[in-house]
Amino acid sequence: MPYLILRKIKTTDKKDIFVWRNDEVTKKMSFNTSPVGIKEHEIWFNKAINDKERVFYIAEFDNGQKIGIVSFDRIDSNDYKVNVNLNSAFRGRGLGSMVIKEGCLRLIAEKNTAYIIAKVKADNTASIKAFTKAGFVKLSEEGNVINMCFRTG
Repeated sequence: MPYLILRKIKTTDKKDIFVWRNDEVTKKMSFNTSPVGIKEHEIWFNKAINDKERVFYIAEFDNGQKIGIVSFDRIDSNDYKVNVNLNSAFRGRGLGSMVIKEGCLRLIAEKNTAYIIAKVKADNTASIKAFTKAGFVKLSEEGNVINMCFRTG
């Protein structure tokens, strides 16, 4: 049975992330529902991979199968906002919550962060379930957005 590994993002992940971002389910559940063109993605990716305010991990099995990405954007000195996107081939298997939780725990260990938030569309029940299972609690709801926070204890 393969096990989950988180590793830092590499330039060789660019194409996979592009495909995952333009997946129909991803677009529907994203706050930006427009497809992303390859040039736009390349500019974003090249900036993101070098951005010291962002932390990106690729989740994969030890056999090299890429499950998805979990990323964190610094929102102030020691707080981050999490984003997750799974390879469509691995959705519906309970892996999202594992990727989220392992990413958060690793971020806390590496950056000694105090606070991790998530913003999820209220109709995105799969993501709400995954974040809750990963240890997030609902803080508030504003329109179509649920604000959640990672609880470490």
